[in-house]
Amino acid sequence: MIQRDPKFYTTGYEGKDVYQSPFYLRALFFDGHDGVFNASLVTAFNEYLKENSLSSYRLKSPVIRENKKYPKKIAIINASHDNLPTSHETGRIFDSYFRNKDLKIEVKVINTREDLRAFAGNDLGGLLVVSQCVDKYVYDVSFAKELEDKGAVIVPGRVTAPGGVFSDKDSTYKMLSDNGENWSKVARYKKVEVDNVNTERVVLGIFKALDEMHLETGDNTFFVKPHEGGGGLGGFRITKHSGGYIIPDLSKVTGDSSDIHPTFVDIDVNDDTKLREILWIYDLFSADEKLSSNYLKVKLPVTPGKYDSNNLSILREYIINSGEKRKKKMEQMVLTKEQAINSLKKAIDKFEEKFNRRYTPLVNEHINFGMWGLRAHYRLSQRGPVLEAMYHRIFQLGFTEEGIGYLGSDNISNKQTGDLEIMRLGPLNEIMLEAIGGKESLFQTLEIGAEALVSLAQLVPDKEKRNIPLRVQLDLAAVSKRIGEGNADTARGLCLASKWSNFVEHAVEWLKDSLLYYSWKKE
Repeated sequence: MIQRDPKFYTTGYEGKDVYQSPFYLRALFFDGHDGVFNASLVTAFNEYLKENSLSSYRLKSPVIRENKKYPKKIAIINASHDNLPTSHETGRIFDSYFRNKDLKIEVKVINTREDLRAFAGNDLGGLLVVSQCVDKYVYDVSFAKELEDKGAVIVPGRVTAPGGVFSDKDSTYKMLSDNGENWSKVARYKKVEVDNVNTERVVLGIFKALDEMHLETGDNTFFVKPHEGGGGLGGFRITKHSGGYIIPDLSKVTGDSSDIHPTFVDIDVNDDTKLREILWIYDLFSADEKLSSNYLKVKLPVTPGKYDSNNLSILREYIINSGEKRKKKMEQMVLTKEQAINSLKKAIDKFEEKFNRRYTPLVNEHINFGMWGLRAHYRLSQRGPVLEAMYHRIFQLGFTEEGIGYLGSDNISNKQTGDLEIMRLGPLNEIMLEAIGGKESLFQTLEIGAEALVSLAQLVPDKEKRNIPLRVQLDLAAVSKRIGEGNADTARGLCLASKWSNFVEHAVEWLKDSLLYYSWKKE
């Protein structure tokens, strides 16, 4: 069988030996013993879905009246800024499939709109466009329409293109919450109007939304982020405090490194499953020089790899003893409302100047992710919704003298230090599963993601429904069992964080469904 190609896993690696690149080594981690447990959970969940009513929503197997029509060319759109391996590896799998079938179909990974136009040429009737990792400057709903009008066929279709429902967080939340009627599976939010108002009025709108959300939910901590954009750009946490407001980190708004204070995490010291999870994360960070330097501001006298009563007692004592320091630290971070308004105004002005676009905020309910976020990739197949891959992304969890808290943004590239912290991405293990309530609890969360895929499928035009092989990626909170966010950018970690044999299997199945869709469209 075709194997991984190391040269497509070299992002962020300056060394000469591609076989030692962090991305490639992490991909092998998913292929090895540690990834087996994660892969078994994916398989078990897909078996669970077969008995679920969601399985009835599946792709049709279209009847091709004439001889099956194949495209002459397949363009795989890969506008990823990180140049992750999914699109290139998908291209190799497609090529291998066509060679085995003795089909002469040209496959090319495309990175720019100009390259796509050049590859397509004047005759777009024989072009199948596979959208995998996209950017609105390369490919969006209007360009997709232009391609379709000239005869090209696109999967997963315009519904997942930039400018569609998943490229604007307001639209995403409306879809995932039944247009604001059902918030049980997604974070509530308030949209702040920015049309014809200055920055100060935008900031006042944020505080107005905060007050309304506080009254509705009883929560004190909220997350603010722009309607558009990814990678956490423009996001910040804000907490209402008896003396004012706490805003620990505005670096993702200003685009600058800053003095980042932790957003402290409440931990039940009597919950041994949570303590074991924290010890495991502490072990992981301790074993890596960069992670240890970035996040371990205190050293705990625990024995690595041991989750016995002695280590649990040491961790419990540290959390309890840091309580007073935490309280004092939070009091020092409190801003009056006037100070908070001025701070946000300056930060947003910097955002708009640096990124050359308007700051258009949503104020979100701060749902409980726990220590890590769960990312899941789904596909609509002829057997119904299918989970293709899942993996964890441990948050930037700081162990400080004042206690445990999130430090900075939650992506794998640390914007403050410039480090690629690939160790924070990995497969679920037994300790993590136990900490979120076990397999049944995990499946309840993953089922919500499958429901979201079916909801997306309802947005497809009636004549296209159950024909387009959709794909989507969702960020899920395994503790609160809520959807944090959706994204149609399927290249994000999909190949890197999949067991390779599973990735190949899903890529081939998606290709077959896409070719059926192409032939059906051409009839």
